[in-house]
Amino acid sequence: MNSPIKLSSPATHDFWEIPVLFEDTHLLALDKPAGLLTSPDRYNLARPSLMKLLHTGIAANKPWSRERGLSYLMNAHRLDGETSGIILFAKSKPVLVALANFFSLEKPCKQYLALAHGAPPEDHFEIDARLAPHPTRPGLVRVDSKGGKRARTVVTVLERFSRDTLLQCEPVTERPHQIRAHLCHAGLRIVGDEFYGGKHCGCRGSNRISG
Repeated sequence: MNSPIKLSSPATHDFWEIPVLFEDTHLLALDKPAGLLTSPDRYNLARPSLMKLLHTGIAANKPWSRERGLSYLMNAHRLDGETSGIILFAKSKPVLVALANFFSLEKPCKQYLALAHGAPPEDHFEIDARLAPHPTRPGLVRVDSKGGKRARTVVTVLERFSRDTLLQCEPVTERPHQIRAHLCHAGLRIVGDEFYGGKHCGCRGSNRISG
């Protein structure tokens, strides 16, 4: 049952083999690759997304869906398109409601790793800054102390390098681009995240945030 889920996009001719990290009667945990959206992009509907590909596969009764007997699958949370990591799915609406209630408790329950430019003065700190859509750059967010929604991220330094720092980030709230925008606000831009001012680093194998 833990065989990978194979997805393809006829529009872009892309193919993904999504690893299944955990599965039981109620839950499915997938390892989303970087570069694949979680949900459809409101600004570019032709761009492939994990949820649309999964729902299309279920509707078409693909082998991975048929062997699992799937008729319902919804994500309990999301990851940015550039972010790799675990996404937890509910196989029924009651399970989805239970997961939504759990994730709304405002307690750190998800961990992300990010390699960021710069060196924070403290090894453990919190970023509590309201976030709102960027007024001139669609799809991005920024800190907005007056019009933004409450957002808080707990950050721990895991390792310091000469110019960069490996961080563990735990979002207490869940806002779009929360970690990326909060780290940018703190002067810690994620390596490779050009949308928020990060620069590519050719000396390391990975330059993406991951969960």
